[in-house]
Amino acid sequence: WKKTDDSMNVQMRPFYFSELVIDPTDHNRVYKPGFTLTVSTDGGDTFSGLFGAGFTFGAVHPDHHALWVNPSNPYQLILGTDGGAYVSNDRARTWRHVRSLPVSQFYHVSHDTEWPYNVYGGLQDNGSWKGPSRSPGGISAGDWQLVGGGDGFWAFTDPQDANTLYVEYQGGMLSRVNVATGESKSIKPYAREGEEKLRFNWNTPIHLSPTVAATVYYGSQYLHRSTDRGESWKTISPDLTTDDPQRQRQAETG
Repeated sequence: WKKTDDSMNVQMRPFYFSELVIDPTDHNRVYKPGFTLTVSTDGGDTFSGLFGAGFTFGAVHPDHHALWVNPSNPYQLILGTDGGAYVSNDRARTWRHVRSLPVSQFYHVSHDTEWPYNVYGGLQDNGSWKGPSRSPGGISAGDWQLVGGGDGFWAFTDPQDANTLYVEYQGGMLSRVNVATGESKSIKPYAREGEEKLRFNWNTPIHLSPTVAATVYYGSQYLHRSTDRGESWKTISPDLTTDDPQRQRQAETG
């Protein structure tokens, strides 16, 4: 093997979905879907970014999982990302988002006890959302309200107060949201000085007590309990993991 390019256009966030796609009509044109989309026109010796397929205004949503190049018309590409499907008819110079495809992925859903009730859920790489169970003329995209960011996971309303919402995203990031005002406060538990760093799963477990007001349970390698809606936390279990250092290398492995 020979290293041909070690720039950020190649090695930015190497992840499980990164791949190489060769133009079926030109073996020197190589696309690399990954965190963003880059392309080589010299057989992989160098790669450069594509306008509109990275972090630019109106850009394609990042985390590119799949790319198809039309073998009959190599100027036509279809790209699958965490934000849905995109089509280009000019060899990736510009993109059109296919908004008619209902391809959003919910990790988890929940509901409140209002009437009519509301549905809450976390979308893969597209935040957490609140939507009504009914709406005049039918439920539309405009009826949904963004209530959290990141990779949305669990979203629960407080059993005693439907206006208080708990949402989370990757790395154990937990917030308490006032749905009426939009005010959000981070309530993630942290280790005290001198204590072992807390390790959170990508999709962190959370449970709200249905009978004890203001009580929340949250899981790292320990089980934590709050009796004041996340203002303070107490660790109530020993380490519940194998504590294997070889399985704690996320910063190195991505």
